[in-house]
Amino acid sequence: MPLDEQNIAEAKARGACNPYEKEYIRKDGSRVSVLVGYSLVGEAREESVAMILDLSDRKHTEEALRQSEARFRLMVESAKDYAIFTLDLNGMITSWNSGAERLLGYTEGEAIGSDGRMIFTPEDNERGRAEWEMQTALSEGRAKNERWHLRKMAVAFGAVV
Repeated sequence: MPLDEQNIAEAKARGACNPYEKEYIRKDGSRVSVLVGYSLVGEAREESVAMILDLSDRKHTEEALRQSEARFRLMVESAKDYAIFTLDLNGMITSWNSGAERLLGYTEGEAIGSDGRMIFTPEDNERGRAEWEMQTALSEGRAKNERWHLRKMAVAFGAVV
């Protein structure tokens, strides 16, 4: 595989070029994505060492993962009767589906980045229920609950509704 002019200039200046991706067509007509990198060696820098890494499997895996994530997002977003959201390890909300918006009253923009304790009653917050649920989810993979949660208060014409 010959070096293109930009890579030759870079390799001469630095002794190597930054690896780059390139796609080739095999004899059988299939395509292969490769990562190519060159280093010039020797005092005269007339010899080169090439590294070629087949990226095809990784690219197929990444595409399958992207499609799987898109299907999962679609499924979660279509669940209108269930509040589905995630918290980070600090208890901050990192995702919020439309069911959570409908049931709890906070828009996605209001919820993401907010403390997850905002949906717990003051009594449950005093008892440390949010922390208990987070610890349970960390240790067991999930934390089921059946309790009252707080909904955002709506204000209409200056009165709380």
